[in-house]
Amino acid sequence: MTLPAWTYHHEEFLALEKEALFLRSWQLVGHVSEVENPGDYLRFDLLGESAIVVRDARGGLRAFHNVCRHRASRLLKQRAGHCGTLITCPYHGFSYDLGGRLVAVVGVEDFDELDKSQHALVPLELEVHLGLIFVRFLADEGPSVARQLAPFEALLKGYLIADMRPLAPLTTQVLHANWKVAVENTLEAYHVATAHPRLKQLLAGHETLELRPFGAICWRRSWRGAGASGITSDCCPTFPICRSPASVPGRCAACFPTSLSSSTRISCPSVRCCPWPRA
Repeated sequence: MTLPAWTYHHEEFLALEKEALFLRSWQLVGHVSEVENPGDYLRFDLLGESAIVVRDARGGLRAFHNVCRHRASRLLKQRAGHCGTLITCPYHGFSYDLGGRLVAVVGVEDFDELDKSQHALVPLELEVHLGLIFVRFLADEGPSVARQLAPFEALLKGYLIADMRPLAPLTTQVLHANWKVAVENTLEAYHVATAHPRLKQLLAGHETLELRPFGAICWRRSWRGAGASGITSDCCPTFPICRSPASVPGRCAACFPTSLSSSTRISCPSVRCCPWPRA
């Protein structure tokens, strides 16, 4: 069952979806490790809207519309970067401090009775949960990120997400597709049997994946046939502990095998070691 065909290409309907669904929902911008120092920022764009998240002079995180209050120029154009102590409009040079306050205006004498305190950047709702930074473009009475993820808290906390550090630059892939078509294909789980047979076995309970901290990744499969049944187990080697000085305890991190849903045999991930984050 699908929606009426007109809803997939109706501009006014898309505008309603933008306001009711996307702008009122929490959007993931990045990770706290990407904005560690005052002046570090992240930019996030969604359906014509643009937001920036910046680390302020006191070490806090602020989120604003990425729009100058003068002529609505985009303030920061890179996906991530460092703006120093000021956010300066590239058009007319209006400058804001890291807290969003308008502090400098080029040609201020030409603006009669300009009250800079009334022209600060427009803030956005911001929430940090498990080290992940979320913003919401329109204020809404819906639940916080923490509340929405509460049922998965016990599962997620073992991954130490807040302590993670990127091992490679962020890459993105843009899909030129109708968003509802893409979501519907994801929700139509009956494609799993043919497109992802290994995932089908996992979901059906015939196979299990066990992740052991600093230990092995084990794949177990139950089978039955020809008057016999049994369980086979296939484990990756134990992760080695980093050979690091005693004063710098080590930990290991591994990339989850991306071939989970299509391979016929699990492949051992490569192991990367790194020091624990310092307090």
